[in-house]
Amino acid sequence: MKKPPSSNKRHLDGIIWIAADVHLGPEGPKTALGFYEFLDDAAQCCDTLILCGDIFNAWIGDDQIYDPDPWLAKALQELKNSAVESRSI
Repeated sequence: MKKPPSSNKRHLDGIIWIAADVHLGPEGPKTALGFYEFLDDAAQCCDTLILCGDIFNAWIGDDQIYDPDPWLAKALQELKNSAVESRSI
């Protein structure tokens, strides 16, 4: 029986960018603008973008799924706009 691949060992080809602990929230509009510019650059310049840590400074629960605060709706739309392909690793 073949052993399944380890979940802590991944091979990703190309240029990899990583962003962590951005803490997007309503109190940091300059941070948000900088992150949106980063997303635009990443869509053009890297093959893989890894987002880890606290990207949002919020608890994203059921109430936020259907009626997100305006800042969160904007952040999610920016992520969606910059995404070419997404996958969970």
